Amino acid sequence: MGGIGERILYLRKQAGMTQDDLSTAINLRFGLNTTRGMVSKWESGFHTPTIHPLRCLADVLGVSLDYFSAEDAIDTMHRSKEKSKQSQVPILGTVAAGLPMYAEENIEGYATLAEDLPQGGKYFALRTRGDSMDDAYIPNGSLVIIRQQERVENGEIAVVMVGAEDATLKYFRQEGSLVILTPKSHSREHQPQVYDIRQTPVQVVGKLMRVEIDAEILI
Repeated sequence: MGGIGERILYLRKQAGMTQDDLSTAINLRFGLNTTRGMVSKWESGFHTPTIHPLRCLADVLGVSLDYFSAEDAIDTMHRSKEKSKQSQVPILGTVAAGLPMYAEENIEGYATLAEDLPQGGKYFALRTRGDSMDDAYIPNGSLVIIRQQERVENGEIAVVMVGAEDATLKYFRQEGSLVILTPKSHSREHQPQVYDIRQTPVQVVGKLMRVEIDAEILI
């Protein structure tokens, strides 16, 4: 029955699940950061899941790993890593105000990504702290890949510096002189933060590109 993507699509529909249902089930059972967009790319064949998410898919959908012809996924993973010479990004534990973004003393290690990033940008990775974005499938301790840029569109998730504090990862919106940083959390203790840039410095550091599942960490 077709390729891996077609098999995922068939099993999901047989189970009466939406793409959101499937990604949520994987995240809840295995603590991953799968998104609906990832499921869509797998089903369309745009990306092939590597061996770990494929095992998770098999478990959630109630089939054996053999059903997906796992050897194909392993081959795809190896080919991807061989091609992905430029997809190694520095991991920065925190982004301190006033320090160069790529200062050597800020780098904790490097993440070698399973999939290439778009060319023409500078990227870095951060470990998230807290649960303020867990309802956006970014749980505590996630590795997020950020493209360094000074502007983002309203509604995009960005790393933002507020005053001299550490960077925060939130949905960004600007209305005139007001900047609204909005969390998306299961916890009601997290509320939107509103700043008047005439009184409080607010600086966009970068845009969230994706939450990385299959990165190889080099220390």
